[in-house]
Amino acid sequence: MSSWTSDKIKELRKSFKLSKRELGSLVGSDGRYITFVEMGIKEPCKTLRIALDHLEGQYRKDHK
Repeated sequence: MSSWTSDKIKELRKSFKLSKRELGSLVGSDGRYITFVEMGIKEPCKTLRIALDHLEGQYRKDHK
């Protein structure tokens, strides 16, 4: 699993044109949780880290 910083999470979310609410929904949460993670107030949960790993892999595959 990758190390996810708040900036890296925000960058990946924006590259997929996902709102905070949409990303939160993917991991069974809401936009407020994603806001807190992107601000560095909360650590990303395991489910979010796994989802981000998957999205990052898809991003790399699509941009080869």
